[in-house]
Amino acid sequence: TQSTWGRSFGPTYVMQSVCAVCQKQFSKYSCPRCGVRYCSVPCYKQHDNNCTESFIAENIAESLKAQKVTREESKEMVAILKRTYQPESQAELEDSNDFLTDADLARLSLLDIPTEDLLDELSDDERKMFEAAVTSGEVQTLLEPWTPWWKDRRCLILDLNSEESQFPQVLQGVPALSQLTKSQPSPYLMSHLVEVLYCYVLVMRRYNGDTESESHEVVNLLLDVSDVFHGKVGASSPRSNVNAAIQRAVQKSCSRQLAVCVVSDVVCILELQQRGVELALSHIHQLFSKALADAPGFATKSVKSLCLKASKKIEFFFAWAQTQTNWEWKVVTEQMKQFLTEIISSVSPDSEPDTLTRLKMPQ
Repeated sequence: TQSTWGRSFGPTYVMQSVCAVCQKQFSKYSCPRCGVRYCSVPCYKQHDNNCTESFIAENIAESLKAQKVTREESKEMVAILKRTYQPESQAELEDSNDFLTDADLARLSLLDIPTEDLLDELSDDERKMFEAAVTSGEVQTLLEPWTPWWKDRRCLILDLNSEESQFPQVLQGVPALSQLTKSQPSPYLMSHLVEVLYCYVLVMRRYNGDTESESHEVVNLLLDVSDVFHGKVGASSPRSNVNAAIQRAVQKSCSRQLAVCVVSDVVCILELQQRGVELALSHIHQLFSKALADAPGFATKSVKSLCLKASKKIEFFFAWAQTQTNWEWKVVTEQMKQFLTEIISSVSPDSEPDTLTRLKMPQ
């Protein structure tokens, strides 16, 4: 206790507490965050690291917020960064483009706009260029390469129903073919199946393997290109059905190069025989199921009804595929290989190198 003298009232006693940190000196200060009493700067720094660091960080943040950077300062900083990192061969560009213009900043702000609204922000010329790039397949070169599951032959030996499997989950609970129908299956079912497989790999390539974010667009394209799901395919060969599907794909804004390339993917799946076909059909069934789970995404009820019927057809194909022999898979594989060889010549010789590479026969 320390005594002092008041001006009019005699001695006054002031209570002073001991420093909560060193316990040796009287405290003179209190922490603005936690209120602990301390005597000196060293004790303040020792009393609570978390408290001290957060207090300093908040003060720095408040100080930075209070600072205002002028446009001239921004220009100068951009110019310094360009001189530091820009190659000398491009130094002549500095005078004409030292900083981001207001127009540039406005376009960068579009990054916060939903993807479906970005097209509305393009000019007519920009929209035409973008649509041409999509149609030609040029835009695919900007995407990270995707490796289809049918290129990985481990699917022949791995446990495909494992949760960690990178392959489609095999469809479960499908009755045997004898339980689905008592009549003799059509001799053209193999031809119909090949057309469905073609439409599947086309969709997978068109969306670069990303079927989750655009499930309804994926299913709609699958239904648009396939005649099997509409019951329009009759007595025709596998190559005839696939050739017709190629024409429909081109009409749906797919490039002819892409439409032809994916025939080699069909060959890859057929070479995996029953296992490959089962995986493809299982994945198609999953695509329909996912789209049906979000029914409001469909434009009309008729599309939803068609999707339900298509799912039933996939289950029938799945049961029928289990009755086919290895020899029958080899026959249709050779037919599609021959067809692929013939249509390669229909692709323009000035196609992109990646496109021509994909046209090679599967190993």
